[in-house]
Amino acid sequence: MGETSYAKGTIVPAARRVVADSRVPYATYETDAGMNHLDPLFAAEPHNTLTRTLARFLTELG
Repeated sequence: MGETSYAKGTIVPAARRVVADSRVPYATYETDAGMNHLDPLFAAEPHNTLTRTLARFLTELG
């Protein structure tokens, strides 16, 4: 689960509550207050926290 500055710190706590009340075995949380809400879609890869962390997560699954 990731969060940008747009959400003002509300996404990760909400995600933690959802995971705690679910059968999801674990979750990974990332926060990048330096990104705005469109950066995960459009930021260049070297500056894009989402693509770096998502790629690492998917590699660990496989």
